[in-house]
Amino acid sequence: MHTKKFKSGNSLAVRIPRELAEFFQGDNFKIFRKNNQIIIEKDIKDWEEIFNICYNPDFPEREKMQFMEREEL
Repeated sequence: MHTKKFKSGNSLAVRIPRELAEFFQGDNFKIFRKNNQIIIEKDIKDWEEIFNICYNPDFPEREKMQFMEREEL
């Protein structure tokens, strides 16, 4: 996916394609630079939201997680 930057007032802006923008519900985000990447993350405020994201079927990393077996009580 490609996009372009543009000037918005005194700031630079980047248009986020609709397919990605639907992921960002809410108004608050974190943005930071890591090496040569700019990373935008949801700014998660509460544990319920974290839980809903982690146990959402759209969370592919969940399938890769390995959980330890616990002995029964």
